[in-house]
Amino acid sequence: MLHLIGEILFSLAVLGYVGTAVCALGYVVQSATGGFTPRAGRLIAVWAFSAHTLALIALSAGSRNLPITNVFESIVLFLWCVALVSIFADCVYNLPTLNAFLMPLVVVLAVGAIGFVERGPALAPGLKKFWLAVHIAPIFLGYGAFAIAGALSLMYLTQQSQLKSKAFGPLLSRLPSLEILDRLSARTVAVGFPLLTIGLILGFVWVRTSGALGEDWMMDWKVAGGVITWLVYAVLLHVRVARARTGKLVAYLTLAGFLLVLFTFLGTFMLGEKHGFK
Repeated sequence: MLHLIGEILFSLAVLGYVGTAVCALGYVVQSATGGFTPRAGRLIAVWAFSAHTLALIALSAGSRNLPITNVFESIVLFLWCVALVSIFADCVYNLPTLNAFLMPLVVVLAVGAIGFVERGPALAPGLKKFWLAVHIAPIFLGYGAFAIAGALSLMYLTQQSQLKSKAFGPLLSRLPSLEILDRLSARTVAVGFPLLTIGLILGFVWVRTSGALGEDWMMDWKVAGGVITWLVYAVLLHVRVARARTGKLVAYLTLAGFLLVLFTFLGTFMLGEKHGFK
């Protein structure tokens, strides 16, 4: 019963995220006299996030575990972290255009998650432990930060293209400056990287002490993907800090990092068995 309530609440949240995406997209393309306002989009986003949070609570209560016991729950938790960081970034830095670049992806993944409600495989019983929750939480929050950084980089590349082509339309005036977008992207990566690092270290400690993934756990796709993702963001930070690089190259590298995050996360459902679901 609790799981059903969670599914219904998540479906309502998805509708809210659709509304948020529509408002955000309408705002960035409308003329100065258009009817879409940042306030409307933010109110809908907060409403959707509230329903999403209640859905997580219901799913957690139903499984008596962090909601990562199957594919559906894992995507729901992942998207909750993305939405959390998105709302925080919008409120702190006043980024009404962020959701125009981020929410369409959230909606696509959310609709895909609904397809796993009935047929999604369950987490292997040996993985249902406290350490799994402690390991997953910082990684998913880090993924949320990387999602924001990826969206900001896409905004950067879009704004740069607008300036280069001298397309002085509504989009150009509503997107932040290149300097602001680059700085905010750097900050979100700086937040996400230590979270990912902590999550990976806790995961390695847990696996080594418990043997939950067997002797050849390093061959698991999720482990390899997590390490590769960490290396990509380590290189990105090195390029930013040690080489003092900014601009187009860094934006592309940040965007590529988030695409790798998505592939690592979703690839578990297709390729991983030990680290995934059965």
